[in-house]
Amino acid sequence: LMTNSSQSEKTTGLYRLITLPWFYDALQNFLGADKSRKRYIEEWLDLSEECHVLDVGCSPGNWVPYLRFDTYLGIDLNPAHVEKAEQEHGSDKIQFLSGSAQSVAPALDRKFHRIICSGFLHHIDDKSVNDLMACLQSMLLPGGYISVLEPVFLPKQRMIARMMKKNDSGQHIRSLDAWVDLFSGYDLNHKVTHDMSWLPYDHFWGKIK
Repeated sequence: LMTNSSQSEKTTGLYRLITLPWFYDALQNFLGADKSRKRYIEEWLDLSEECHVLDVGCSPGNWVPYLRFDTYLGIDLNPAHVEKAEQEHGSDKIQFLSGSAQSVAPALDRKFHRIICSGFLHHIDDKSVNDLMACLQSMLLPGGYISVLEPVFLPKQRMIARMMKKNDSGQHIRSLDAWVDLFSGYDLNHKVTHDMSWLPYDHFWGKIK
């Protein structure tokens, strides 16, 4: 969710399909995202009806039905995703904006208890991640945190999991050590899960303050 120049992902050929909201939703449903989102929220996000939530890289707003919040703001670089999200979920308390976090932040007069970064940090390089984290930290309310959910390479990883990651459209899937090192300048709580999808796949969960 940075500028187009800072993204590093495959977007030609079949990879272009992932930018289409209908295909993105179908792929997420195939992978069991419904169950995965519910689990991640229950175990990691600690939400309440008083929370102000920012979803960075919100895609077509897939997280909205599962979250508890007072207000929700989703931002994404893909205008088609934002348009679909607004049509399906938009309301007085649920808003969506097209753009990068850095471009949107100066115009916002609000801060957030939870900032969700799910599945897009592996599309941008280390410098872009660090720049984004600095921006997002300035948008946190006291006691708030940035919640990260990303694919991860592991030693002796299951063959299917490694193959899927090597063919991901994002070019910056990192090892566990690399994810931890990337966030070493922050207060980081993290863990790795291996069973969020019916397919063999491994995820890095992080809380960054």
